Amino acid sequence: MPVGKALETVKPPSPIPAIGKWMVAPSGEVANWLGQPVDGRQLCEPINIIILDPIAKSAEDAQSRLVAASAAAGFQVRSGHSSGYGGIIDGRVYPEMPPGPGDAFSDEPFVLSNNHGRIFGPHPLSEGWMFIGAFSREAIEPTEKVKHGYASMNRSRDAYTHGMTTSAGYSIAAFADLANAVLDPAACSTGDHDGIAVLLRANR
Repeated sequence: MPVGKALETVKPPSPIPAIGKWMVAPSGEVANWLGQPVDGRQLCEPINIIILDPIAKSAEDAQSRLVAASAAAGFQVRSGHSSGYGGIIDGRVYPEMPPGPGDAFSDEPFVLSNNHGRIFGPHPLSEGWMFIGAFSREAIEPTEKVKHGYASMNRSRDAYTHGMTTSAGYSIAAFADLANAVLDPAACSTGDHDGIAVLLRANR
């Protein structure tokens, strides 16, 4: 996708401000899963998670609470992934969390098949803070030239949602249609992504 597409935004349900539809690569273009083709097309990486924390007292508190909640959900900060991405909230490009080079939130080490994601924010709201995230699943193929292969968007989004709602004190507040499932065969692919971002809300 051209650079301009990376700036496309959509307005989820109130009180969420407009957010970017896509994870933004370091180049400013739509992130494309390291250029790996799916069905002969580049794989564009959609935003598929929105997180609200009405309890955090500061940006630093929101960040530390999210790292702790993600770990409780089974998604620890792990190295071995690509990094340097961004996400757009209310016209601002936020850098990714976790901030370390090669870090991502992942449920297994990068040498194993895993669900992993990058989260962007926190953005201040009238009550609390919000983040957005892009999650995907990679399958390890030890006999292939490219060891890390795309497996799913939806499975990873749902795995993170399950962990956050069963083990980290979050609930599902809504399902937001971000209109970022690409169906045009001449455009990029979004794999199995259905265009829906799960809106999670902290309860404690």
